[in-house]
Amino acid sequence: LTTYSEQFDNVAWTKSGATISANATASPDGATTADKLVEDTSTGDHRIFNNVAITVSASATYTWSVYAKAAERTSVRVTNNSVIGATFNLTNGTFSDVSGGITAASTSAGNGWYRLTITGLAATSSERIAVYLVSGGTTSYAGNGTSGVFIWGAQLEAGAFATSYMPTVASTV
Repeated sequence: LTTYSEQFDNVAWTKSGATISANATASPDGATTADKLVEDTSTGDHRIFNNVAITVSASATYTWSVYAKAAERTSVRVTNNSVIGATFNLTNGTFSDVSGGITAASTSAGNGWYRLTITGLAATSSERIAVYLVSGGTTSYAGNGTSGVFIWGAQLEAGAFATSYMPTVASTV
């Protein structure tokens, strides 16, 4: 249900306290299409999320997923529209701080990449997927303008688990 699943530099994705460096490294499929989410120098959250909320069925089960790889930052928080989610360690694939009755999972995709997933009930009829940079265990901090993580392959889908990755551009699959 997510558009521009690999193109985080597209206007379909809102950058808040962060910028995107497009095609910065090899993605899990080997192509140089993974972007780098880079914090700016502001104090606060450093994140990216869908510019337009995705229409879903409230109270139905959905799975949000994104691939991520450590760079200068080694943790991210993945959330839905209600800021319910989990914090993921990109050096060992563990997760913590799971909130809001969701379940979380992290699967190694090789070469330092992890597929990060959260699954739960949609709280409203519109959803987003958001990726926050984490420093010192928190999403709100003073950025240095250069640190970040690599991201690729965002996906939101109906159901209790992540299916095979399906790339999208201007429309859903």
